[in-house]
Amino acid sequence: MRPTAFLIMASVMILSDNAFGRADPLTLSPQPMTFAGSADGTHVGTPITQDWTGENSVRYGFECTRAGLGKCYVERVRALALGEKVNGVYYSDGKQQFSVYKVPGVPGLGYAFGLKDNNDSVDYNPVDGQLDPGAGSIVYPQEGSTVNKHVDRVSLKAKIVFVVTGEHLVSGSYHIPPLVIAKTWSEYGGRHNGNENSVVTLNPTEINITARGCSVNTRSLTYNMGDILLRDLDQVGSTTKMMSKQIAIQCDSHVHLYAGMTDQTDQTNSSSTLSLTKDSTGSGVGIQFFFNNDPTPVTFGPDISSAGQPNQRELHVTTMDNEPYTLDLKSHYIRTGNMKPGSANGIASVTFSYQ
Repeated sequence: MRPTAFLIMASVMILSDNAFGRADPLTLSPQPMTFAGSADGTHVGTPITQDWTGENSVRYGFECTRAGLGKCYVERVRALALGEKVNGVYYSDGKQQFSVYKVPGVPGLGYAFGLKDNNDSVDYNPVDGQLDPGAGSIVYPQEGSTVNKHVDRVSLKAKIVFVVTGEHLVSGSYHIPPLVIAKTWSEYGGRHNGNENSVVTLNPTEINITARGCSVNTRSLTYNMGDILLRDLDQVGSTTKMMSKQIAIQCDSHVHLYAGMTDQTDQTNSSSTLSLTKDSTGSGVGIQFFFNNDPTPVTFGPDISSAGQPNQRELHVTTMDNEPYTLDLKSHYIRTGNMKPGSANGIASVTFSYQ
């Protein structure tokens, strides 16, 4: 009898060093918000309603499981803000200073947000968008963290706040569509290869704004100063006859109406004399402006409507809705030095602020 032959087959599994991970997105869902106030009266960086809102957490922010027989752990979590940053505007909660990003489609409104490890009592971490895209802001571990290192799961928590950015607030009911405000990613340690990526998303948000302000009915003015003879300006500091033009404005009630002017040829000009345009052929003269019967010439400054600008002057306080107001804007030439015959033109803008 022939012996029976047995064929033994074995399968071999080759274990990879790759980490098997999970990364769940973190979503913020603020309740509808309402703001009522003057269009420029709220200071930059101030929340429009309450402070932080929409706080939420995700248990599996980043999870790293064993790879083969080796241990895999979350070494770091980083984040990078994706919004358009508002330069020079920040929100402070008394502990940290947070960058502010524009709310698309809502004039004068921005948002700030913070991220942290949900399993620890550390403060919220500001997230910047102007760092090296490969570096980002470190969300975990933070300085002073008490969680054990080399954990295989890090849960995340976030919150958001909506603040004034310094532009005119405009009345309206705004629907903010879903918005990805940051990308996040992990860096794994142990037996691993690669990382995981995720996002922080703002769910659709409703914001109703009632901003008290004014409508400017006069859009442009032209002063024809006429021909000036040398004997009309016989010394430095002498001036020509004043010319007057009116700007018609209509305002809501309880508005403190302010105005300032900007030299459009030299926007850094902080004097009371308007620069001549580059196409002017004359020299030795400048232009000054006056508000109503104020004998002090207007000092030029930045074209910014937010409260507290150094060039602003209060013009009027309204007491009823649809209240009309007229600004009498006067102008004259002033001699500034040796005069050269030719054209002497200037361009200035008036910025109204509703406080």
